[in-house]
Amino acid sequence: MTPVAADVPKSIDLPTIVLVLRDDGLLVATNKPGTVQTLEDARENVEGTRSLGLGRRPPLLVDMRESRGMERAARAYYAGPEGEKVVCAIGLLVGSPATRIIGNFFIGLNRVLVPCKLFSDEEDAVAWLRGFLP
Repeated sequence: MTPVAADVPKSIDLPTIVLVLRDDGLLVATNKPGTVQTLEDARENVEGTRSLGLGRRPPLLVDMRESRGMERAARAYYAGPEGEKVVCAIGLLVGSPATRIIGNFFIGLNRVLVPCKLFSDEEDAVAWLRGFLP
C-alpha cells in the first residue's frame, strides 16, 4: 500500500457524494441524502475519485443508503471505461428495499467492468473490498 502524504487531501465534498480515502487505502463514497445522480454528477464524482486515488485504482465502497436514485446515463458512465480507470472493485452498501433496487439496477442493467457486489452489512463489504488492496 502506498502511504498517503500529509499534504494530500483525504476527502472531497462534491454536490452528490462525499469521498473519503481511508488509511487502509479503501475509498468510500457516501451519497448525500435524497440525491439523484445525473451524468454530470457521475463525471464530477469520477474525477474526484481519480484525484483521491493517488495514481492507482483503489477499491470503492459506495454507501447508497441515503440515495434516491441515479439516471441511466450516470449508471452507464460509472459501469463503463471511465469508472474502470479509477477503481478496481465496487461494493454497493444498501439499506432499504429502494436502495437495494437501485443497486440491483446498477449491477443488472449495466455491464460493470470491475468486480461489483451488493451488501447490506458494511463490515462484510469492507472485508470483501480489502481483498482487492495491493
